Amino acid sequence: RLARQDRSRRIVAVDLSERAVRSVAQECRRLGLANVLVVRADLTRAVVQPRCDVVLALECLSEIPDDTAALAALAAALRPGGLLVAHVPLADWRPVLRGSPPRWRHEVRHGYDVDDLTRRMRATGLDLHEVRFTQRNLVTAAQELRDRWKSAPAPVRAGLLPVMAAAAVLDTTGVTWGPPRGALLVARRAVAATTSGSPAPGAAGRSAR
Repeated sequence: RLARQDRSRRIVAVDLSERAVRSVAQECRRLGLANVLVVRADLTRAVVQPRCDVVLALECLSEIPDDTAALAALAAALRPGGLLVAHVPLADWRPVLRGSPPRWRHEVRHGYDVDDLTRRMRATGLDLHEVRFTQRNLVTAAQELRDRWKSAPAPVRAGLLPVMAAAAVLDTTGVTWGPPRGALLVARRAVAATTSGSPAPGAAGRSAR
C-alpha cells in the first residue's frame, strides 16, 4: 500500500522466509512496483547501512529468537531522527473466541512488557515517542475468524477483507471493548548519533521474519 501511494518512496522489505520473499517479489512485479526491493536476510546478522527514514517491525519481534540483536539492527538501519514503528503482542494477551490458539503465530516468546521493551529500545539509541495500546476484543476476534478461514477459497478470504478493515478502523477509533492485547510503539533514533553515508530521501524499511 505504501509503495502504491508514493512511488517515489523506496521501500526495502526484509524477511527470513524464502517463500515469503518470493511471494512478495512476485506480487510487486504483478503490480509494477519497481520502488520495492525484497531481500531475504537474517536481521540478527545483517549489517545495514543507516539510511532509512522509517523502519516498520510489525508483529515480528516475538517470532525472532534473538530479538535484542534484531532491535539493534533495526535501530542501526535508521538515519538520525528516523522512526522505528513496532507492533508487538503484550505478554499477558489471551484469545477472544473459544477454541482459538492461545499462542501468537510462530511465536518464540508470548509477548512483551512495554516498560521492558522501552528500556531495551533506549539501549540501542532509540527514544520512545509514543505508545498506543491496540487489539481489543473486536479486532482480535476478527483476526481469529480470519485465521480459521485461511485455507478457504480465495473468494471467501477476499470477502473477509472488508470485515477485517472495518474491525481495524473501529479498534483505532475506540469503538470496541475489552483489554488490549497489543501495543504500537514509535521510537526515534537520537539525532546526535553519527552515521556513515547519506540517507536516501524517502527511504523506508520493513522488518519481517
